[in-house]
Amino acid sequence: QKEDYIPALLNTGNIFYLRDDYKTALSYYKRAYRIDPANAKVLLSLSRAQYRLGNRSEAKEAYVKLKTLDPELALSAAYLGTQSTGNVRASSPAPQDEIILWNE
Repeated sequence: QKEDYIPALLNTGNIFYLRDDYKTALSYYKRAYRIDPANAKVLLSLSRAQYRLGNRSEAKEAYVKLKTLDPELALSAAYLGTQSTGNVRASSPAPQDEIILWNE
């Protein structure tokens, strides 16, 4: 089924993410995660969306899994491994947040 195709789910989530619709993006990333919980691109995207929504513990949980699977990719988004309780506006850019991983 096309709706179960990870690249399509990830890329659709990325479109919503780029539109600052993190909640919808997260729903696509979660669907992709249910299919392949060991996909590093999915974990990074899931962690970013959770981070943007202020769900720091969920963001860190996905980041820790990513770090185990792909330490180099995780290093590019190390801010996701923090659990800062400070207020971060959803529109404020996070370090290295501009890197979006598309899937073919």
